[in-house]
Order: sequence, then C-alpha cells, then structure tokens
Amino acid sequence: ELLLNADAPGGVYLLRDDPEISTPDLARRIAHHLGRKPLMLPIAPALLRTALGMVGRDGMAAALIGSLSIDDSATRSRLPWTPRISLDDGIAATCRAFRENPE
Repeated sequence: ELLLNADAPGGVYLLRDDPEISTPDLARRIAHHLGRKPLMLPIAPALLRTALGMVGRDGMAAALIGSLSIDDSATRSRLPWTPRISLDDGIAATCRAFRENPE
C-alpha cells in the first residue's frame, strides 16, 4: 500500500528489521526457536577465507565474515514504514512453520 502512495513513485526501497543483529546472534535466535543448541565454532577470519577459497567458496567467506547490514534511511524518510512484527516474533513464526511443515 505504501509503495502505491503518490509521494513514493517508483524507485528501490530497502527494508530492514529493528534492531540490526549480527549473523551469530541470528543463528543463536533461530536455534533457540527451534529448541536446539547452536554450534558456534570460533574460527579466525583469515583461516576461514583461506579454507573456503581452497574449495572455491570465496563468496561464502565474504558473506560469513563481512557486514550484512543495509542502510534503509532513505526508505524510512520517504515512507512511514516500520516492521509490523518484531524480528524475534518473525523468527519464532518462521521456525514454528518450519517445524510444522518440515518438507
């Protein structure tokens, strides 16, 4: 509905949750909602880059080590958008759906 507003014609709109979280924190929250204990291995970034590069997965190293945050300030300044549900509630609902429909 918001994107059809005359004040927001066309363009690219970046959206994110509040607050931003790290990849390890996201993994911990998902594990929590799945009733599992996360397996978090401390690996030096240089070692991870080297190991993944050796198997042709350079891009994966960048995704795991680098920042995955986006700046949605332009969207928020143009549109009165905020997430309808919290990040934790969204993760919980997704995990619940995953457990109920494992296929």
